[in-house]
Amino acid sequence: MSNRNNGDKTEAGKAEKKVSDIRFPPDPGYGSGVYRRRIRLTRKEQFVLAEMEDDPHAMKCKIAHDGDAVTAVEADFRHYPLTTCPGAIAPLRELVGLPVNISTADFFAGGRARANCTHMLDLAWLALRHVGRDQVERHYAIDIPDEQGGIIHAVLLQDGQPRLEWRLDKGVVTTPGPFEGRNPLNGFNRWAIGTLQEDDLETALVLQKGLFVSGARRFDLGPGPLDQAEQTGLAGICFGYGAERIATARRCEKGRRDFTAHPERLLKFL
Repeated sequence: MSNRNNGDKTEAGKAEKKVSDIRFPPDPGYGSGVYRRRIRLTRKEQFVLAEMEDDPHAMKCKIAHDGDAVTAVEADFRHYPLTTCPGAIAPLRELVGLPVNISTADFFAGGRARANCTHMLDLAWLALRHVGRDQVERHYAIDIPDEQGGIIHAVLLQDGQPRLEWRLDKGVVTTPGPFEGRNPLNGFNRWAIGTLQEDDLETALVLQKGLFVSGARRFDLGPGPLDQAEQTGLAGICFGYGAERIATARRCEKGRRDFTAHPERLLKFL
C-alpha cells in the first residue's frame, strides 16, 4: 500500500510534523488503554455551544451570531495541558465579525491555527458549521485503543451511530475507501480541505484531530517546565507554545486523565 501524501503545508500539518520530531519519555503503561474524546454541539436561537473533553482537555466554546456573522465569542478552559493555554481567549475573540458560512479553508487560513489554542479553535469551527443545521444537538464520540503490533483502530460515532472507522497499519489507513493509503498525521488536512465536502470533511477532521491527540498517551509527561528540546522544537505551533511565552509555560498538574474504564464521565466536566 503506497502512501499518497504530498506533504502538508497547512498550519496543522506543520504542527504535527514538529511534534513527531520530539523524543518524549515513553509511558510504560501504554498499550493497555483507550483514548476517548467526546464532542457535543448545541444550537440555540442566536448561539451555538461546542463542548469537548478527552484525556488532556476539557473546554467549551460559545459562538453568538446574528444569522450572518459572529457577534461574540466565549471560551471556557476547564482542563488543559499547559499553564499558558487559557490566554488563548484573546486571539479567539478575533473571530468576531467573521461570516457564519465561512469556508473551512478560509477559517483556518492566515496562520489562525498557530495564533490560537488548536482545540478551542476547532470547537469554534464546529460551532459555526452547526449554526445552519436543522438539528439542535450533534454528538461525536471517538475511541482509539492503544496501538498493538503497529495497528491502530480509530472509530468515530456521530449521534450514536458508526460514521467513520480507520484501520491504520504503521500510520497509514488500510480501510478500503477514500482514505485508504493516507497518513492522517502527514499531508492529510490540506488534502481533506481541498477534496472533501460538508459532513465528510467535518467527520474526517474531527477523527484526524482525535487521532493526533491520542498519540500523547505514548508519553510520560509530568508537570513542570518544558525542556530545552521541546521549547526549541515546538515554539510557535499554537498559542500555548507561542514563541513569546514558551519559556514560562509549565505542564499542569494532572495534565492527562484516563477515561479507558469510565467513558461515561466525559462531558460531565468533573
